[in-house]
Amino acid sequence: MNLWHFQQARLQPRRTLSAVLLLALLLVLPGCFSEQSFPMVPADLVRMDAAQVTQTGRRLATRAWVARVHAAAAVELPADERMALTTDELSSNGKIVDVWAHFGMPAADVDSLWGNWDGIAQTAQVSSPPPQLETNAAGLSRLRREKWDGFEDVEVPGDGATLFGRLGAPDKKNEIPGSFVIMTHGLFGSLDGYDVQNHVQALRRAGHHVLAMEMRGHGETQVDHPEYTISFGIRECGDLLAAARWLKTAHGATRVGLVSFSLTAYEALLSGWLDGKKPVTEFAGVPLLAALPKPQAAPAFNGGMFVVSAPVGIIDVADRFEPRLNLLNAPCKTTFQDHVAARLALYRQPAGFSMWALAAGEFDRSGFNAFYKGFPQAKQDLVRFLDMNGTTAAPEAGAPAEPWNVGAARMENIRVPVVVLSAANDPLGTGQSVAELFGRQNNPNIGVILLHGGGHMGFTALSADYYYSLLLNFFDPRTAPAIE
Repeated sequence: MNLWHFQQARLQPRRTLSAVLLLALLLVLPGCFSEQSFPMVPADLVRMDAAQVTQTGRRLATRAWVARVHAAAAVELPADERMALTTDELSSNGKIVDVWAHFGMPAADVDSLWGNWDGIAQTAQVSSPPPQLETNAAGLSRLRREKWDGFEDVEVPGDGATLFGRLGAPDKKNEIPGSFVIMTHGLFGSLDGYDVQNHVQALRRAGHHVLAMEMRGHGETQVDHPEYTISFGIRECGDLLAAARWLKTAHGATRVGLVSFSLTAYEALLSGWLDGKKPVTEFAGVPLLAALPKPQAAPAFNGGMFVVSAPVGIIDVADRFEPRLNLLNAPCKTTFQDHVAARLALYRQPAGFSMWALAAGEFDRSGFNAFYKGFPQAKQDLVRFLDMNGTTAAPEAGAPAEPWNVGAARMENIRVPVVVLSAANDPLGTGQSVAELFGRQNNPNIGVILLHGGGHMGFTALSADYYYSLLLNFFDPRTAPAIE
């Protein structure tokens, strides 16, 4: 999820606030809760060499790789933020760690401005601004954007869709031949803002070709194709995989990586599962899910996936958006609810503000409801697809699954390196869910780093030096983890 100019979020308190508290809030918001720039500084990075990510003559797989690289890069974190949980530390003797106790942070604090000031500030400081619209001669809206140094605008063929993208090439002297990285945004995000430009330029400077693209229902893709709806991965997974394969067939890519955030990060995990070691067959005959992508012989993202702030436990996350919230008791969720309300109004859908209201509106526009009597019935299949925590019925048994084992089994199918970077102080409150899911899987291709700080996607605000050290070592073929 992206927050657009946090200080512009509507203040909708349900009770009277004292004048002192309100005045204090208004004074601090413009500084602490506005977009800031955290660029890469190459001289400050921790760069590994091949020997540091090798053991007994073999390159480390991602599960071991994250522990090794985090330990080296942690010196770049603030001194009181260096404690982390990596993959092997998420469980002990079959018991999943209590994330909140480990980091000394009550779960109830993550929503609150007062209980989670740092996490909410870090989230806001990387938030992209609202795209700026203008009207062309034909009276149609389009985005007003400046060009990026080294990039050209391109049309990216997705899975039955055309997505807007910007494709950049590195300087020839730094180029890693055939290396491409795709970068996406979170829900309600776009390619606007400092954080996106800092990312793409950091990757270019490191020698990669970079494709930044806007997903269905976002940015210039939304302006050019308003008929494309958000489908929470049902169609987006195919778009991600198709874009990677297009880079290989049309642009000479030999390795393609992915950097993804929030909802698109969750879709990246789903994509890795669908494009995994074995075809996913459990949804055969389900109308909503009949067109899910199938794996090809070679994985689409053979350069690995760097997954940031994925909303693990997404069904629970969605349910927690049901009550209308306010800026003080849940500022990040309130901003999200405002975006949902605005989007539903834009497309003349029934008024609402929750994740499920958004899904109902998008499904109505998509034509998916033609297969169902209404969204409540379609929702059952959507939940089956999205839910990795086993709260839905196990299709092969027809009975409730043991919690989280469904998702853990899905993650075992992933066949490319995946780094999952999350924070305990993420305002979505997903830290424990990250541990519950990834503490149960044993796939050596998946490595988790769960920090205390970083908020929701705000790791460059926590420490740009630490973050870019992880990112560039992961995609550098000399120091990247091996595929197991």
